[in-house]
Amino acid sequence: MRRNHTLIAGFYMDGRWVEANKACVPATDRGFLFGEAVFETMRTWNGKPFALSLHLERLKNSARAIGLDLPLSIPELRKILESFLENVGGDVSRINYRFRIILTTGDGKKPALYVHAEPFSMPSWIYEEGVRVGISKFRRIPVESCPPAIKFLSRPDILLSRFSKDDFYDLIMLNTHGNVVEGTFSNVFFVIDGRLVTPGIESGILPGITRMVVLNMAKRLELPVEERPVELWEVYSASEMFLTHTSGGIVPVKRFLDKLYISTSVNGLTRLLMDNLGDEISSNDMYWL
Repeated sequence: MRRNHTLIAGFYMDGRWVEANKACVPATDRGFLFGEAVFETMRTWNGKPFALSLHLERLKNSARAIGLDLPLSIPELRKILESFLENVGGDVSRINYRFRIILTTGDGKKPALYVHAEPFSMPSWIYEEGVRVGISKFRRIPVESCPPAIKFLSRPDILLSRFSKDDFYDLIMLNTHGNVVEGTFSNVFFVIDGRLVTPGIESGILPGITRMVVLNMAKRLELPVEERPVELWEVYSASEMFLTHTSGGIVPVKRFLDKLYISTSVNGLTRLLMDNLGDEISSNDMYWL
């Protein structure tokens, strides 16, 4: 990949970076042919890969589910990501980059590792006004059928939900018991009777990295927290709602269907957590190992 001082997207394969629009994945890759692939999405904060070891550990667990060993260590992956940031030039601390690391079963004999990298930005109005969220008509696949902690490249419940998203920012999915689980790419939190409430692991969620950051921050701020099953009716009794995900951090929800949470501006526990997110990330060494 040539050095370029404009924003570009890159693709890592066969041990080197190329410009994304020039990358060619083999048509015989079983990740392409049969969906035999797992992935992780991560981002930079202030120009550095964030929570690298946490994402890599989760990718290792996903890889084991399809009979693979991750073919690189944390230092090796860090070197790959940093080499991309060095090649794009400019002040990378002023630009957010997102990396999608994909591990496939390759040709069936040797696995293949790909990394897609691109600059991204979140519109400021999202954090000022909040977003609209709907509910998916498709239920989350039961944990017994597909463990949510394994990040398969393609999950039919999530894909079908996303294809029906319309103009909602995300759709909340329910499990087969009718309880709230998460969004198609986000975890969800509520403020109910002054307490921070989020669906627990037993609900069938993917325990996201940003979700973990928020829970750690809430503990540091001595906020009351409940991780437990959340029934759908509780969404309407909540006073606040927000989403968490890698790219967006904490995303306030203005409206869930016909339930209005934000009439003027973001406030309450959502605002408190948003205001403290940067300090939590920069001051906690566990995110930078």
